[in-house]
Amino acid sequence: MTDRLARIRRILSVMMPVEATPNIHGYLWLKQIYCVLLSAQAVTDETMADVYADPRRQALLVALVREGVRVAQAAGVRLEGFDRYDLKVLADGTDA
Repeated sequence: MTDRLARIRRILSVMMPVEATPNIHGYLWLKQIYCVLLSAQAVTDETMADVYADPRRQALLVALVREGVRVAQAAGVRLEGFDRYDLKVLADGTDA
């Protein structure tokens, strides 16, 4: 981590929890893949919990995440998890 980034992290951490990563591209890619899930839910009239709990929709949601992860991997991006989300585990083809 650069001195500048450490300084920015220290300043921001006074106001909120701050994460710093040397892999910003992987971090941003995974956040964008997560946003696909939010977008998929947004086109319905149901809550996130209802959409994600519906077995009929789970296969589609998993397929959306897998596609994003595989595109990132094909582009040579090393995905970096954030918060408690580590969606890259879905890329291996196992059921969620």
